[in-house]
Amino acid sequence: MADSIKTFFGLSDEDKLEIRKKYIKVVPGIVGCSRFILSLAPDGSVSVEPEQALSPEEKEQWSDIIKICAGNSHVAGLRTDGTVVASGDNAFGQCNVSQWEDIRDICAFNNYTAGVTENNDIVYAGTIGLSNVVSSAPVPLMELSSVYVSEQQDENIAYEDIVQPVGETAKKVKPAIAAGGRHTLGLKSDGTVVAVGVNNEGQCDIEKWSDIVSVAAGKYNTVGLKSDGTVVAVGNNGFGKCSVEGWRDIIAIAVSYRHTVGLKSDRTVVAVGNNGFGKCSVEGWRDIIAIAVSYRHTVGLKSDRTVIAVGDNICGQCNVKGWRDIIAIAAADYHTVGLKSDGTVVAVGDTYGDQCNVEDWHDIIAVAAGWNHTVGLKSDGTVAAVGDNDNDYCGQCNVGYWSLL
Repeated sequence: MADSIKTFFGLSDEDKLEIRKKYIKVVPGIVGCSRFILSLAPDGSVSVEPEQALSPEEKEQWSDIIKICAGNSHVAGLRTDGTVVASGDNAFGQCNVSQWEDIRDICAFNNYTAGVTENNDIVYAGTIGLSNVVSSAPVPLMELSSVYVSEQQDENIAYEDIVQPVGETAKKVKPAIAAGGRHTLGLKSDGTVVAVGVNNEGQCDIEKWSDIVSVAAGKYNTVGLKSDGTVVAVGNNGFGKCSVEGWRDIIAIAVSYRHTVGLKSDRTVVAVGNNGFGKCSVEGWRDIIAIAVSYRHTVGLKSDRTVIAVGDNICGQCNVKGWRDIIAIAAADYHTVGLKSDGTVVAVGDTYGDQCNVEDWHDIIAVAAGWNHTVGLKSDGTVAAVGDNDNDYCGQCNVGYWSLL
C-alpha cells in the first residue's frame, strides 16, 4: 500500500481528497490581524470576533478548514481539499487566493499570503516589495508536521510519506515555508530552498543551498539549518547577524530583527548579531531544550524546567530566575510567559496593559505572547486572554466565549 500511495501526484482529485481526509488532522488555533481575531476548532469550523467582521457569505466559505494564519489586516485558511480562503483587507490583492489548488501549507505576513503546492511550488498573492513591516520579529516557521500526522492504521503511513518524492536520493525533509519582512522562503523535500520577493540585501540568494532541514527569515536576511548541524545565512549582515559559518551541531535556529540564535545538540546556545541589551550573551548557557527570541531579549528553557533570559530588562521581562516546573515559553518584546506542568502560568515584564495578570489561570495547555496581551488555551478548549484590548476597538482579548473542542 505504501508504494501505491506514494504515487499521490498521479491520483484523481477525488482520490486526493479521500487521502487528505484520512491522514490530515485539523490544527486548532488562534490568529489575529488588525481587524479581527479568528479561531479554528477541531471540527474545522471557525469563530470570529467581532462577529460582524465577516459577512454571512464570507462565513459560508470558512468551512472544512485545517489551518489558519494572519497577516497585517487579513486572515487565510487552508481547506482539507487543498484550496484556500482569505478575508479582510484586499487593498494589495492579498486575499486573491480563490484559484489556488493542491495547496499543502500556507502562511501570511503583512500584505501578502503565500502557499506551497503538492509539487513544492510557491504561490503568493498580494505585494511583497511595498509591504510595511509591522513587527521586528519574523513569522515563525510553519512545518507540515503540524498539519499532517500519521494514524496508527494500515502501515503507519504519514502524510509526509505520501508526498515525498520516490527514489534513492529522496530525503526525509518536511517541506515548509517561512516569511520575512519582504521575502518568502520555501524549503523543498530534497533539502533545497526557493525564495521570492525583495532581494536588495541578497536575502533571496539561496540557489546553491542544499541539505537544508529548517529555514528562518528575518527582516532582511535568511538563515538555514543543514542536516549536518551547520548553518548558512545570506542577506544583510548588519551587526554580524549572518556570521554563522563557524556554527556546528545546531539542532534549532531562531531569528529576530537584529540577532540569530542557535540551539546545539549538547544543549548549549550560540548567538550572533546586535548585542544591545546583552541579548546575545548566552555563552554560559547549559542544558537548554528550547529557545524563544524577541527583538529585545533571548529566553531559554532548561532541561530541569527552569528558565534563563538575557537582554533588555527595562520592564522586568528577564526576571525569570525563580521560575520552576516550566514546560513551554513565549516571548514578546516587553514580557515573557511560562507555562507550568500543572497548567498554571507565570509572566513577568510590562504590566501596562495587564498582560502579565495570569495568576488565576489554570488548566492551560498552551500559551502565546502578543505585543501587549497574553493568550492561553485551556484543556477544555476554552481560551483565556489578558492585556490591552484597545478599548474593544480591536478586541484581541474578546475570546471569552470561544470553545475549540
